[in-house]
Amino acid sequence: MADIAAPLIGAIVSIGGGIWSMVNASRSKQEQNRAAVGAMLNKAIELAMLYPHLERDEYCKTWPEPPGEKASQPYRDEKDRYDNYCCFIFNMIHTAWVLAKGKQHKIDEMLTFREYIMRHCCWWNKEDANTHFFEQEFRSFIQSVIDDLKRKGQCT
Repeated sequence: MADIAAPLIGAIVSIGGGIWSMVNASRSKQEQNRAAVGAMLNKAIELAMLYPHLERDEYCKTWPEPPGEKASQPYRDEKDRYDNYCCFIFNMIHTAWVLAKGKQHKIDEMLTFREYIMRHCCWWNKEDANTHFFEQEFRSFIQSVIDDLKRKGQCT
């Protein structure tokens, strides 16, 4: 009996250690992914501070023809910057959506995605050339959030 006990205990300890390592590695990976979303969120805030028009309601709601002199270079620069910013925002939401496996309450823990979708829904609805790169399930998720915001009168 003693001949079997030592290898059995060793096997149990090895399996337990392996499980413990897997759990810790998974937890560490989740923390790294959350940190990545946090870094993207910080970058979005930084961009909005540098270029306030990116989060200005009157600018966002008139997409793709925001106010300004259309022929001028500053107008084209602002429009390009906003287009790129929205791509970044929806990529950030997509990253959080993937990490949360599509569960809204888990996405809420990472960022205020509804606020971003509410503000930039005009861009999403009119920029099919940019949004079609996302998988259908994510596009359906965004559309369901937009539909819910419309019912509440928060998105036009």
